[in-house]
Amino acid sequence: MMTFRCAFALAFALSILSSGSTFAQSQTSEQGSVQGGGTTAGNPKLVETGIPGVRALALPPAGFSIKTATDEELNAYGIPPRPNEDKNPQEYGDWLRKFSKTRIMPELKINPNVVHAPAAIKKIETKTPSNQIAYSDNWSGYVITDPTNMFRTPGTRISAVFPQPKAISGCTMGPGDYHASFWVGIDGWGSNDVLQVGTELELNCGSGVNNYGWIEWYDSVNKNPEIQITNMPVGPGDLVEADVWLEDNGFGGNAYVLLFSVGAQMVGLSLSPPPGVALIGNCVEWIAERPTVNGAYSNLTNFLLMPWFSVNTVVPANGLQVRPSKLPLTSTLFTVNMDQSPHVGVSRPLLYPGSYPDQWDDGILFVTTLPY
Repeated sequence: MMTFRCAFALAFALSILSSGSTFAQSQTSEQGSVQGGGTTAGNPKLVETGIPGVRALALPPAGFSIKTATDEELNAYGIPPRPNEDKNPQEYGDWLRKFSKTRIMPELKINPNVVHAPAAIKKIETKTPSNQIAYSDNWSGYVITDPTNMFRTPGTRISAVFPQPKAISGCTMGPGDYHASFWVGIDGWGSNDVLQVGTELELNCGSGVNNYGWIEWYDSVNKNPEIQITNMPVGPGDLVEADVWLEDNGFGGNAYVLLFSVGAQMVGLSLSPPPGVALIGNCVEWIAERPTVNGAYSNLTNFLLMPWFSVNTVVPANGLQVRPSKLPLTSTLFTVNMDQSPHVGVSRPLLYPGSYPDQWDDGILFVTTLPY
């Protein structure tokens, strides 16, 4: 019954996604809008946000076309190189849809009491050397690790598309505060830092539901909290896209760019590493999490079945596409299940390889088994 239910949910969501009748419309125009904001001295594509270490990507000018711009012009506005339309039509279509959206200047605020920490790994069960099952106190989803640290290679981009889920139940056990976070990231599995972008689904039994997008580069020393994107409202069913992109800085290293969109709008943010931190690049992940709130793991918000699409990592320098169903020989896939207590399994992922919606990426369905 669960298999049929999950497959039906994913197929239904895909039909809605293609028709655009329920999810927030992802209608795009090739020309982005231009809004205010001064540029940072020495780098005209970056705009100060007022938060140390976080700058926004400048807005392309009126008439700017991603179809005809040179790679240098694309890079000047924080847009990855254009894929070859003839050789990689599906990747090109995904790139065109994503970066044709209207870019806006983000408004940000720090949420000091919420952090998204690395995985708290409880147990690992080995199926094969390349495919293992893990249990975590705070993560559920898929993690791909590689001992070559390939994911710190300039140009690497990890991405996913998903509808923001709807909160259900949760207040039948009395007053409470529940949180669920959905994000893509690099690092955090066997490291003390994690670079991530995603959404929050918070249910407070007194004030109601709160949805929003956020970014974070957490590490165990600085313990930087999440940074909320306040001027891009997120609601149940809104179509969200999240990307972590290690943009080549032109000097053999990376600029760390987070891309976040809701419907037809997008923001781009460039983060500096926290003091004393360097990206390891040993893993990438697609995660549903119960975050740490006020120093302790939150109770997970119960949510409806949640399908993810366009689950993929591109490592252009190696000519690789890496995803849960397609691994290099050096990589290991961890299927991560979250336990909220010794007796309560909370969230688990289901993988739909390589056909949702294109042959070059995967689909994931997140399922909760909460008692409330």
